Order: sequence, then C-alpha cells, then structure tokens
Amino acid sequence: MGKKTTPSVIYFTLKGIVAGIFDTSVDLRRFQRIWKMIQGKVGCVVKTPFFRSGGQNLRQFMTSPVLLKPRKQKHLSESILNDRKSIAEREIEVGVLLDNTHQLLLNSNGNLEPVGTALDGLFGRLNEQRLSCTPEQWQMLIKICRSHPLLSTIHEDPFTGRAFAKPRGYAGDAELIDLIYGPEDRVPEPTATPLGLDIYRYNSSAPAAEGVRARRGFIADLIDTTSNEKPGQHILAIAAGHLREANLTTAVRRGRIGRFVALDSDPISLKEVERAYGSYGVETVPASFGVLLTNRLQIGTFDLIYSTGLFDYLNVNTGRRLVTTMFDMLNPGGQLVVANFLPGIRDIGFMEAFMDWKLIYRTRQDMVDLTAEIDESEIGHLSLFAEENQNIIFLRITKK
Repeated sequence: MGKKTTPSVIYFTLKGIVAGIFDTSVDLRRFQRIWKMIQGKVGCVVKTPFFRSGGQNLRQFMTSPVLLKPRKQKHLSESILNDRKSIAEREIEVGVLLDNTHQLLLNSNGNLEPVGTALDGLFGRLNEQRLSCTPEQWQMLIKICRSHPLLSTIHEDPFTGRAFAKPRGYAGDAELIDLIYGPEDRVPEPTATPLGLDIYRYNSSAPAAEGVRARRGFIADLIDTTSNEKPGQHILAIAAGHLREANLTTAVRRGRIGRFVALDSDPISLKEVERAYGSYGVETVPASFGVLLTNRLQIGTFDLIYSTGLFDYLNVNTGRRLVTTMFDMLNPGGQLVVANFLPGIRDIGFMEAFMDWKLIYRTRQDMVDLTAEIDESEIGHLSLFAEENQNIIFLRITKK
C-alpha cells in the first residue's frame, strides 16, 4: 500500500450545499431527504454534522461546517485565477480587444449579428481580465477602456450612457431601470442613434437585465399571492423607485391591498409613483432608508416589506441593521424579502468599465449573514432562492 495522505478539505456550509446545489429554500424538514442525495450529486465523501430535528439553533444549524473530500478537477475559474500576466501584457490584450470591438460595431451597418458578436466578446473578455488580475491592475484597465474611442460609441446606447452620466447622482436610478423594463412593457424604444439602439437591444437582454425583470416579476407574484391569501395586507416597498412591479399585479388595481407605501429618497421617482399609482391608493414617503434605522420615521407596521435594488449598494453592517429594522416593523406572520445580485455574472466587467456601475455582490452565505442581529426565536421561516436566470438571489424571512 502507498503512503496514506491527508486529503484537502473544503469547508462548505450546510446552507450552501442545500441552496447551492438544489437552489431551493433552506427547509429543515426537507433536509434529511436532501442530505441523502448530496453525495451522489457532488461526487464526494460527506461527513454529516451532528444535528437534532427539533430544538436545534437554526442559524447555527445552517452554518455548521460540513467536510467534503472533493474530486480532483480543474475548473475554468481556477485557470483564470491562476493567470499571472504582467500589466503590460494585459494592457496590450485589452487594447486589441477594444480596437476590434470598435471596428466591428462601426462596420455593423444596422446588422444585429456583428453587434452581438462584438459585445459578446467584450463582455466575456473584460470579465476574464477582471477575475484574473489584481484590483489595482483592474483599475488601470478600466482607465484604458475609458480613454478609448469605443467609450463614446458604447454610450450612444441610452442605457449605458445614462448609467455612466448619473444624472440623479447614482447609476441605477429609476429612469434607467425603466429602460430595462421597456422590452417587457412594450413601451417605445428610447431615442438614440441606429447603432445606439442596437447596443441598447443587446444590453437590455443581457443577463443582468434579464435578472432585473425576473426580480420584478417575482415581487409582483408575491404581492398577488399574499393579497389573495389575506386581502387587506399592509405593504412597504423600501427604495421603491418607480414601483413598476405594480404594473404586473392585479392586487393593486383591484384594491385588494389595505395599504401600500412606497418609500424613496428621490422626489422625482415618487412623483412618478403618485402619477402612475396614486389613484390606486399607493402612498409615497419621501425619505431615505436611513431614517428607518434611527427610528426618526414612524410609518406603522406591515405584513410584507421588501427591497429589491437597495442591498446591492449596502455594506454588511448597514445591510444587517436594515434587515433587522425591516423585521421589527413586521406584524406577526408578516414577511420581509430582500434581493441582491449574485457574484459571477458575465456583465460585471462591462458594467464597471463602461457604465461606472459597481455593485456589492452577495453569495447565499452572505445573505444569511444579513440576519445575524435578528432574534432567532422570532423567526418562523427563512428561505433563500434565486430567480430563473441565477443572477439575483432572494432572502425571505417570516416572523412568528
């Protein structure tokens, strides 16, 4: 027999395995059935942590370490992260990429196929560079992107151009999000050059945009479902933007909601909410989420509180405080939902370089960590799930 070696050990959380592999809610009652399937799914030897079916501390149970002996296989991400090119080599590569992309776009002549080919290459290669270089190198590459003539061509797209210009002081304002919803809402396309419209059509169907539309659809379905189960619910949307989920709900238009409050710090956004949905009884509150954290604003308690685009900008400490505040504002049996982009989407490199749009991406474990300051004895149910495109994750908590 050969010399016995100690295998490398990867630490996963129980939550990460269940939610990551099966993309399902973390439901303790289903765990035993799922656990039996894990070894076959991940191809490794599993050491089960001790747990009890009743009385187990939920958060401790979800984050208890699980030891896995993984198969030896090299993933694409490993080869990318092991790339040790010099900054000079990277500058040359990115320069060639930008030149080729620019030429393809200028020669597209109204043909969507070369536009798609050019932007597919730009999105993919930029993100490879971002993943394989240091943060300092990536910032240097961003400067190269922004000094290239391609930047002004890309900004003929009103979506990309608005994010970069930030007319309301931040990239993801409500007008920009409306541009993402446009293809689904069948509204007229924005005014732009012919090439700018082609780039817009591509970007509005990119993974990040698809995820934003799926996020809105999930919230709209949730509002309808909860209002059908219990008419007259009180609902609060934090950082509501233009509240476009109301376009997709029947509960708003049929008066099944007892109270619907849209809170946002942007008065222009709230003016649009009042115009579009005020006749349906939607209230607007011009305030930042920060006033909720300091208890300077008392607007009542609610059966459903949600925030879809805000947590992508919040650090972990602020995120924890806001989740706890939202939970405290729930009525018994009420639920809160927060959404966040997952890491690893292809769009990140392009968004940071050409849109100046930097988000905080969260894993499933990061989302669970947002609940750290909530008294666990008050939690009735906690679940994690991603939308259909696997770009955005949701945390949902029900209060006992």
